[in-house]
Amino acid sequence: MEATYKKIAQVQNYLARKEGGKIDKLKLVKLIYLADRYHIRKYGRLVTGDYYFAMQYGPVGSVTKDIAGFSEYLAPEELEYAQKYLAPLGGDTNTIISVNEVDGDELSETDVEALDFAYQTFGSRDSVDLVELTHEYPEWSKRKGQLDLGASRVLIDNVDFFENPANFRDDKFALDSDFLAESKEIYERRAAVNKKLAA
Repeated sequence: MEATYKKIAQVQNYLARKEGGKIDKLKLVKLIYLADRYHIRKYGRLVTGDYYFAMQYGPVGSVTKDIAGFSEYLAPEELEYAQKYLAPLGGDTNTIISVNEVDGDELSETDVEALDFAYQTFGSRDSVDLVELTHEYPEWSKRKGQLDLGASRVLIDNVDFFENPANFRDDKFALDSDFLAESKEIYERRAAVNKKLAA
């Protein structure tokens, strides 16, 4: 599944609304990653369908980052759509505000489940705390060495989302190993089909 800018804009809008209509941009990006981690481990796909990179402040979805930053890399129709629902707070580009109701047609029931999990479980933490938390998970920690050597970002293999962190107490993403293996198999089958379709 490829990232869709409409869904990602609505994911951001949904979480901004959960936060009272405005949300710190870094916190938003971290919560979306945490929702994606929950969803892929439980249902075999990311909520966003985004491409993840390990960066200094943890895993980051590429399209998620562009939409949250109203990036020049967005196509005009993508930027126009995002701006119908989201805006920076005045001159504060680090705070995103919701400017329209969430279009629920873009989000499935399990998408909302994952977003609610992320917000209910981690929403009380600030962005600095969330960055530290995301560094504990294998999809980032396995790439720390490359980042330490100067890489600005390193592509994450989504298979790593199915790994558990080492020596981590009270992991909120812990699942039965058989269930997790089935989710991973579902993900790998989907990935193989998508690869064939793209060929």
